[in-house]
Amino acid sequence: DLMYLKRSKYKPDMDKALASAACSKFMNIMNGAGTCLYGAMLGVDSFPVFGWLNAATGWNLAAEDYMEIGERIQTLKQLFNLKQGVDPVHIRMTDRALGRPPLETGANKGRRVQIEQLRQDYWKSLGWDPQTGRPSSNTLKRLGLDRVI
Repeated sequence: DLMYLKRSKYKPDMDKALASAACSKFMNIMNGAGTCLYGAMLGVDSFPVFGWLNAATGWNLAAEDYMEIGERIQTLKQLFNLKQGVDPVHIRMTDRALGRPPLETGANKGRRVQIEQLRQDYWKSLGWDPQTGRPSSNTLKRLGLDRVI
């Protein structure tokens, strides 16, 4: 309840999109490094994965550099799916998960998830087209992926 105020839990806004994008980037680093996902739940301050990666690799990258690597991984995943014919617009959650119809009892009574707006905000926060989910040419260039397509 402290993380998500009931009045705003299901309402889209760019802060949520930015937080979701940051989580995606961080989890890509965790997965790529083969680190324990359980430890990641403690948070970056308690689980200094970037420092450990620097020690293990001999690199001297800042947290921002690692987050950009995570963004590059997320964008590569999206590019792979697009190349394989997966249209991100057609990826759907079940109606029940979205509150269609809204639940009649419980903590989520009467709530509906505005998934289309949430998804568009998430895509936009990653520099992808908010309508199609395709990474923009500027994003690809910034991430050094402009030769991939």
